Amino acid sequence: MLKFKIKADQIKRFSDFLLSLELRGTQNRMRVRMIKQLDEKLNKIQSEYTEHVLKEHCHLDSEGNPKIKEVNGQQLWDVKKENREDFNKDYLELWNEEHVIEGEDNKNMLLSVKESVLNCDKLFSGQEALQYDHWCDLVEAIEDQKEKE
Repeated sequence: MLKFKIKADQIKRFSDFLLSLELRGTQNRMRVRMIKQLDEKLNKIQSEYTEHVLKEHCHLDSEGNPKIKEVNGQQLWDVKKENREDFNKDYLELWNEEHVIEGEDNKNMLLSVKESVLNCDKLFSGQEALQYDHWCDLVEAIEDQKEKE
């Protein structure tokens, strides 16, 4: 069975990268299918962030929503002083969590996305080149688990 693993904090950037590729036909459809699955995961993560991390560690308004405060012109969550350490721990844990897309139903999509990333015609330089190398590492790790056993 094929597996694609990605950390939560990389999902949005990887989706944006996939959208930047010029693809046609089946490769385009498979890319869009992958982005939809990644978006579902990201929406779930953001919901968990709001429902569990923010509501647990921030001061809440009268409607039960986390309050925002302004510090040096920046809007920040109003984290309770006594909860700051736990908030940071929970935040990092949530966004470093690894997410998986797998299954026989996703085989064609995963192989197509792997091919599209590894063989894209874009030119890269600087930080973008380093990021592309990381995306290649992610898709190169898509492999059939049966072969490994």
